[in-house]
Amino acid sequence: MATFVDTHCHLDAPEFGAEMPVLRARASARGVAMCVIPAVAAFNFAAVRELAHAQGDAYALGIHPLCTGEAKDEDLETLDAEQLKDIMEGREPRPPKPAAVTTSSPPKDNPPSPAATAAPAQGT
Repeated sequence: MATFVDTHCHLDAPEFGAEMPVLRARASARGVAMCVIPAVAAFNFAAVRELAHAQGDAYALGIHPLCTGEAKDEDLETLDAEQLKDIMEGREPRPPKPAAVTTSSPPKDNPPSPAATAAPAQGT
């Protein structure tokens, strides 16, 4: 089975509610090895970080473009402080252990293209 990374998944959104763990497990069963959970504003930096670490996912701190109208200068200071806090505590925005990655061979009825298997061109 192919392995995927969902690069933008707001698993912390209230719309998921109590179903979020079930949805995450379903994604995992279908080959999603990791989700990147982005923050939308300073108010959810901690929640996003904790959720990502609890699930072995990754996170991204920042201010979503739709939230910049409400953002204050202090929010940028908070962002800087949170990133520094992560560095000082050794907490990375990705899981501490790499996720297992599986690879698969192309199906026999779909061989690689001739360009992919051609010998490199010789210089003249």
